[in-house]
Amino acid sequence: MTSYYIGYHGTSLTFASRLLEQRFTASSKENEWLGKGVYFFGSDGSIDGQDEAKCWAKYVRKYSPWAVVEVELKADKVLDMVRNVQQRKLFDQVQEACFLAHVKSGKEPDEFSDYVVFNDIDALFDFEMIIAYTDGAKNKFDYNSYIVRRLQIQICVKNQRNIVGKNICECGGKKYGLR
Repeated sequence: MTSYYIGYHGTSLTFASRLLEQRFTASSKENEWLGKGVYFFGSDGSIDGQDEAKCWAKYVRKYSPWAVVEVELKADKVLDMVRNVQQRKLFDQVQEACFLAHVKSGKEPDEFSDYVVFNDIDALFDFEMIIAYTDGAKNKFDYNSYIVRRLQIQICVKNQRNIVGKNICECGGKKYGLR
């Protein structure tokens, strides 16, 4: 079943303008939160992905001028741990198996990270997109908790063909009409 989402990407105004004509740069690091892919902030009734993308660009990356790119996403194979309880339970099962293997191999429990779980899920299920809640204030990536200050929705898109539309929706505090 095809699912549709809206995501937000905070960046510099110069790069945002280029993104309208070019592809996003996918993260290729093995230790990314949700695995390799292109990252966006998502929204629900209590989380504003556009605001989170703006904070990322303006305060964390300190772009000047900054911009937020809004994207339309479409995928058939989605691990949606925000809206799907069964998929959250699947993640919990894979996480437990990975953690036990980690400890059994002699590694310290506090060295375990969820990115290992997402890499295994990628290998097992070949999802096109992963959506999950993250807490930017408690991660290991040196964000200041007053900047990334609440629960976020992260969307990791594995293949750029799943990005079906994009436009700049805000830059330097000025909001633009959407399509």
